[in-house]
Amino acid sequence: ARRLSEGTMADLSRISVSGMAAQQRQIDLIANNIANAETVGFKQFRLHFEDRPYRPLREVLPEADQPGVPVEWRVGEGVEANATHRMFWQGQLNPTDDPLHVAIVGPGFFQVQLDNGTIAYTRDGSFTLDANRQIVTTDGHPVLPGATIPEGAYSVSIYPDGSVWAAVGDDWQQVGAIELVAFRNPAGLLAIGSNLLQP
Repeated sequence: ARRLSEGTMADLSRISVSGMAAQQRQIDLIANNIANAETVGFKQFRLHFEDRPYRPLREVLPEADQPGVPVEWRVGEGVEANATHRMFWQGQLNPTDDPLHVAIVGPGFFQVQLDNGTIAYTRDGSFTLDANRQIVTTDGHPVLPGATIPEGAYSVSIYPDGSVWAAVGDDWQQVGAIELVAFRNPAGLLAIGSNLLQP
C-alpha cells in the first residue's frame, strides 16, 4: 500500500473539517427553528449547501485504444453552507378570543411603522391598542395604514378586506384599515428582529 503524502493528508483533513463546519451550521439553524417553533409569525430557515471547487490531482494520458479513461483525476475540496432560505409556508392558525388578533391566510405581510419612520413587515397579527387607542404590534409599532378605536367602543371587528370597524352606541363605523403587502421574492427580506422584516 502506498503511504499518503503529508499534503494529501492535510487536504483530506481540510475536506473533513469543511463537512463538519457545514453540519454544525445546519444544527445551529435547526436549533433556532425549534427554539422559535411557538413564536407567532416565525418562519423557519433552511440551509443550502454547495460543493467547493475541484482541483486536478494528476493528469492521465490514455492510449488511443482506451475509450472512457478520464484525461484528468479531480478531487473536490469539500462542502460549504452558502445560503439560508426563509420558508414562507402557511403556519398553523391558533384561534384566540381577542378581536385584534388576526392571521394572514396565504402570502402577504402586515405593514408597520418603526420608531425611526421606516416601514417594516411582519406576519405576526397579535395586535393590541396603545395609549392613544391606535392598533399596534406587541412592541408598540403602529400598523399601517392605521386604525384608532374610539373611546366608548364596545366591540371591534377586522374584516377580511382589512377594514376595521368599531361599535359605538347603536352604530358600527369604519375606523381605519390594515393592508397587506406582497413581495415577488419574500426570501429576499432581511430579518431585523422582533418578527420584523425589511427589503
